Amino acid sequence: MKLHNPHSPERILFYGMEGTGKTYSMFKIAQALGGKLYCIDTDFSSIRTCAEFPDVETEIVHPEGWGDYIAALNDFSRSAGLTDVVGVDMVGPAWEAAQEHFTDRVFGKDLENYFLETKKMKMEENKKGNIFDGTKDWPIINKIYFKFPNKIMRLNAKTNIVLVAAATELISDLESTEIISTYNGVGLKPKGQKHIGHLAHTVVYCSRNSKNKEFRMTTVKDRGRELISNQPINDFAIDYLLNVAGWEVSND
Repeated sequence: MKLHNPHSPERILFYGMEGTGKTYSMFKIAQALGGKLYCIDTDFSSIRTCAEFPDVETEIVHPEGWGDYIAALNDFSRSAGLTDVVGVDMVGPAWEAAQEHFTDRVFGKDLENYFLETKKMKMEENKKGNIFDGTKDWPIINKIYFKFPNKIMRLNAKTNIVLVAAATELISDLESTEIISTYNGVGLKPKGQKHIGHLAHTVVYCSRNSKNKEFRMTTVKDRGRELISNQPINDFAIDYLLNVAGWEVSND
């Protein structure tokens, strides 16, 4: 069934543990629109899912470094339109790529070696604390990284955005009040840069019942729409886009 979005393009973040239907739901959105899926695929989940959706046209990029992320979004921005989807699956590695880019440009080392050498030096000096300097390094790394979400948000003016993230434990003592209030009901947050949830209008926690293997979804954030909790999901296009988001069945 083809659907029509009468509203502004969607900006959705799916997060959850492995095998909870995140990538599958992204493909369902592209299938419902009848357009093309442009995807930055960091863990080869999307390329594996293509076989289940032979009717979905795809253009998939596997980034090897920070420059590939930016180049892919630039390429997608020239082609993607209102009936298409631009996806990032998974989005967490983009944050790691930004850090890797920083250590390579500043210290001439890859991220792993920089961490190991700096950790060893701190241990020898009997010092504790972050590997990166909180006042000097992190502001620069964040500035590098935010070129990526800024491009995503500009793209959202003309096409639908879907981000996919792993889930990680919510540790209340280390989190801001905002993050705790958003994710406390689930107990897990998206893995990646701490403000990753700001990139989406809709944040969907995907889960799977361990007994009957039923897929479920919880919207921990949804702009202007009623939140849903632990709802069974068979087809995201129907169960959410049609029934919750107000999409319409297309006459085409």
